[in-house]
Amino acid sequence: MRAVLVADDGPLAGLGHRRRLEALAAALGALDVETTVVALDAYRPGGDVDLVVIDSYRERADDRGRFDARVVAAIDDLDRDLAVDVVVDPSPGADGSRHRRARRVLAGADYAIVDPALVVARASTSEPRPADPVRRVVVTLGASASGAEVG
Repeated sequence: MRAVLVADDGPLAGLGHRRRLEALAAALGALDVETTVVALDAYRPGGDVDLVVIDSYRERADDRGRFDARVVAAIDDLDRDLAVDVVVDPSPGADGSRHRRARRVLAGADYAIVDPALVVARASTSEPRPADPVRRVVVTLGASASGAEVG
């Protein structure tokens, strides 16, 4: 099986879309799926692709002239009601009601895409613990350029 994962990329998109697809690529790779992650601007339809997954706010995944494969999936948390085979909406509290035209919807925080390496690390009991009390934690939400707007 061959999959192409297409992410919004660049200074206006940050790193969140790409990082989610890199995590998905790792999980698919463990299932022996030949997977390629590409930036939205570099994606060209064609070839023998079984699955294309689009994680983009700039383009609609249901544009079959732009995205074509046996199965088209979208990672989408916007109110766009995409007509694709699968929509993954990992927003906490999402119930799938915004995605009526998709054949299948995976909605809610249970479907958040997390790198398999992090899941293994969390489950491990042999992970080292900090010697000193943790006083600061840094949480980042994307990595877009300062002042960037989502279109």
